[in-house]
Amino acid sequence: MNELDRLAQVVGDSGWLTRVIQTNTDRAVMDLLDAARAVVDSTPQQLPLAVYESLPLVRFHVMGVPAPKGSKTAMPNGRLIEGSSPAGRARLRDWTSATVSEASRCALSLSGPIDSPVRLQAVFRLPMPRSRPKWMRARGEYPSTVKPDLDKLIRSLGDSMVAAGLLRDDNLICDLGGTRKIEVIGWTGVDVRLYCAAETNT
Repeated sequence: MNELDRLAQVVGDSGWLTRVIQTNTDRAVMDLLDAARAVVDSTPQQLPLAVYESLPLVRFHVMGVPAPKGSKTAMPNGRLIEGSSPAGRARLRDWTSATVSEASRCALSLSGPIDSPVRLQAVFRLPMPRSRPKWMRARGEYPSTVKPDLDKLIRSLGDSMVAAGLLRDDNLICDLGGTRKIEVIGWTGVDVRLYCAAETNT
């Protein structure tokens, strides 16, 4: 079986065509990328080492509205809980549940939690407010310079990947190259890629 036949088989198994028919094109694109990675993983010896090492260990995306983790509220009994308001805590619960679910799906393809230094590349896609200028909305996306804070979004994501069994400890994230937050018109959520952190000799 050649690479194209293998890709066709993996795409068929992933339900990609069904997702296109159901118009869930964002998920269909992710399925296609996952299928292509499966082909690459099955024939690593045919690729230059530098190319193979540049591929992500895992890639997944979560649909929803990214919620930060870090703001605390003091309760009457002195206990601190996540979230600055009941609505904020509800958003964080929903976002955490969705993120753990997707990260758990990726963890199933591994022999165990990732236990080595990694580079996290996460693009957080936040809803663009209707108050933005027409030229900005026409572009479809623009860097986000308002809350939630990027570091709190990363904390939420890191904790969820640990809870899902994808990452042994979020301290293993030692590089955030390419991680950013943007306002978008279209699907919201996060696109996540984890790479082996490259060792450099000086």
